Amino acid sequence: MHARLRAHAAYLRPGPWVVVSSRMARHWGGGRTGGHVQRSAARPARGVAADVLTRAVRLVLASMWVGRQRKGSEGAAAGDLGGRFPLLIRTRFSEDAVLLDPKEGLVLRTHRSSPPSPAVLEARRRLARHLAMPSWEVRPEVPGMTEEYVEGDHLAALPQSEQEAVVRELLVAQGRLAADEGEGSTAAVLQGALQVVDRVDAPVSLRAELDRERPRLAVVAERCPLVPAHGDMSSDNLVVRDGRPVIIDLEWAGMLPFGYDPLWLLLEEAVHRRRPALLQAYLRGVFDPELRAACTAADLPPAEGTGRRLLLLVLLVRCHVTTRHQASGDARFALDLAAGWEALSSATAAAQSDD
Repeated sequence: MHARLRAHAAYLRPGPWVVVSSRMARHWGGGRTGGHVQRSAARPARGVAADVLTRAVRLVLASMWVGRQRKGSEGAAAGDLGGRFPLLIRTRFSEDAVLLDPKEGLVLRTHRSSPPSPAVLEARRRLARHLAMPSWEVRPEVPGMTEEYVEGDHLAALPQSEQEAVVRELLVAQGRLAADEGEGSTAAVLQGALQVVDRVDAPVSLRAELDRERPRLAVVAERCPLVPAHGDMSSDNLVVRDGRPVIIDLEWAGMLPFGYDPLWLLLEEAVHRRRPALLQAYLRGVFDPELRAACTAADLPPAEGTGRRLLLLVLLVRCHVTTRHQASGDARFALDLAAGWEALSSATAAAQSDD
């Protein structure tokens, strides 16, 4: 039994578990592949353990995380966990694991081999006052950080109307963040990004817009505070649980410009996911009431064109902060900027044609 579990990335500890082999969700219920029955089932004795394990099996079978455990690491993992968790499931990410604690009714995950930096933890604490996120703890017996596993639908799985409701909630939260947590301004970050734009091969149409908008963009950046932010918002990092958005995977949390998280979400969906509907909705004014209220809370007058300038500001800042420490920083900046600008231009044209 243990050999079969090891082959499928699961480690059994003494506890009330009955486990039958498992690999992929499509084999749930006893489907056949290559002549071998691959039935997935893990049944604890009863009670809260059953609920915990049901959630864990759903995670294991429905997620891309599951991978093979490296040889020789079983003992190290057991020592690190101090016997607290009856079952450990290694994931495809070499430093991640899923932990089950039926006594406490928890399904947890660990990630990263070292604890998050104090700056990341502080940003998470401040962000948690305004947006739902998994509970977490840093424990000496578990490498890195242990975090609640959040069940729910990712943003991309929702219908358009529900996706728009999530964006509205994120924009409203930006107003609270600016009012309660905002500090400094975005001026220096924008200046750094514009210096890179001036020395790379940027799209001609983007240069033309920056020539027109640079003075007004500078005013927006000066008035735009830095707020605690997720730092890598995407549809994969938003889970809707009981009708409310929960942000997960906050490894890049930090202080970033007001509006960064929801506006980068719109751009990221259009650039990397080829799903421009939310960005087009933003450009058509669907979110204008929430955006105006958030800008007012940030002491940023919501003048005509502010919404587009914020989008452009977020695109420039994103390209800058993610490439400035790379050896090929300028080249990557230029590629990312061109892709973002193309998505923004296409979405603008589509929004205008809809009007």
